[in-house]
Amino acid sequence: EGRFTIDQKRMFLAGFSGGSRFAMSFAVMENKFAGVIGCGAGIPGDRNYIPSAGSSFLYYGLAGTRDMNYPEMLELPDFLTSQTKIISYLRIFQGKHQWPSPDLITDAVEWMIFQLMSRKTIAADPEFISYLENKTQNLINSALSSGNLPEAVMYMRFASRDFQGSPGGTSFAKLLSDTEKSPGYKTLTKQRDKVFSDEQAKKEKCLRYLSDILSSGSIPDSASIWWGNEVRSLTRLRDKGNQENSQMASRVLNFVSILCSEQGTSFYRQKYYPQAAFLFEICTLSDSENPSNYYNLARSLGQSGKQKRSLDELAEAVKHGFNSKKTIEADPAFGMIRNDTRYKELISKMK
Repeated sequence: EGRFTIDQKRMFLAGFSGGSRFAMSFAVMENKFAGVIGCGAGIPGDRNYIPSAGSSFLYYGLAGTRDMNYPEMLELPDFLTSQTKIISYLRIFQGKHQWPSPDLITDAVEWMIFQLMSRKTIAADPEFISYLENKTQNLINSALSSGNLPEAVMYMRFASRDFQGSPGGTSFAKLLSDTEKSPGYKTLTKQRDKVFSDEQAKKEKCLRYLSDILSSGSIPDSASIWWGNEVRSLTRLRDKGNQENSQMASRVLNFVSILCSEQGTSFYRQKYYPQAAFLFEICTLSDSENPSNYYNLARSLGQSGKQKRSLDELAEAVKHGFNSKKTIEADPAFGMIRNDTRYKELISKMK
């Protein structure tokens, strides 16, 4: 604070996933931030920090089409408009549960600057506003040319609001009205809603089955078979389905992987190692390229007394890119296999 002068009217928060929820929580709690850039997640889990009617900061959301929280993020602008004074924007990108490319972060910052101009917090720059209007038009044109009318309409609604009162705003409003009336838009919206309904049903089925198995006190072989079949079905849909279904399957797999990883970590800390191994095995199926999933499975198996399988999965972790020799050597889960020839060969190849 002694080195920099901070404009109290231009303080912003940003976060990804749980950090995104925290950023919104903090903005609600402190009530002194101009805006929030949130990626991959929206509303906080604690009701005490959900934006209320008095909340008025700016919000720019970002979501990948294969992110498990994509449907939630799509609903967020309507919620903020109907329940708060928050002006929001949502930008969609092709991706999973991740930050987008830097140029989309630049778009978020530019939108914040534009809104501060609209609020007269900073002086308006006609050249910058014209640049942003052209950029918005290009974004809408891109969505239209790709045939994604629901996404194009979403951007048109934001543009009609943001540029209201200008010739560009009038043009955006006319285009919005025409597109909303088109049969193509109505058909695609119904199809998207059906996909979201199917997605929610699949998530709830996975949750019910997982809850039933973990609460039963034992894990039958049939449980692993069920999950294997379920994940293979989703993987086929992801790899061979049409775009909407492929993205939906990716989101469900993403949901399963993160859910099982979080619960598996909790069971491991409580020393329920067989349950942890079961959950991390599901992770290796639903997110087969993540080396941490194989590593967590290996250590859970090691603590369960299944040394051969533990070594097999440790080899898979290394094969998929796990390369921290120090971490493996310090992990007590592998104490029983340190003299094994395969273990020594694995370690010798690592940094």
